[in-house]
Amino acid sequence: MKSMKKALRKLNREVYSDISEKVRQVEQQLMTLHQESLMHPDENSSRAKKAMQLQYDELRKQKDSFYWQKSRIGCLTRGDKCNKFFHQSLKVRNSKKAIRKLISEAGEELVDIELIADEAVSYYKNLFGVVNKNLL
Repeated sequence: MKSMKKALRKLNREVYSDISEKVRQVEQQLMTLHQESLMHPDENSSRAKKAMQLQYDELRKQKDSFYWQKSRIGCLTRGDKCNKFFHQSLKVRNSKKAIRKLISEAGEELVDIELIADEAVSYYKNLFGVVNKNLL
């Protein structure tokens, strides 16, 4: 277990250490290659640009993965405590899921919650039909 821990720390230092700076450097190199390929278009510069683009895409994925995992750890450590952070993150999540306006079938913009609810019910009744209560 200890040897695995050392290997993982080494990997973390080599790959993810200052990942934002690595992405910035590769992005600068890619911009330089792009400018050179515009001035002197040839096959070698095209290949170099393509290879640099692949490297840039891979680094971006690593950076996104790193920060996503870091945010998940923050949610796990701070989010289980029913504290301000947890409740604030729930408010943000719920506000992102809320329907604030809806365009009706008539083309009107609805912003009132009750009108939005009525329009949704009406839409699904038209879509699926009305249930015959005598059959129940």
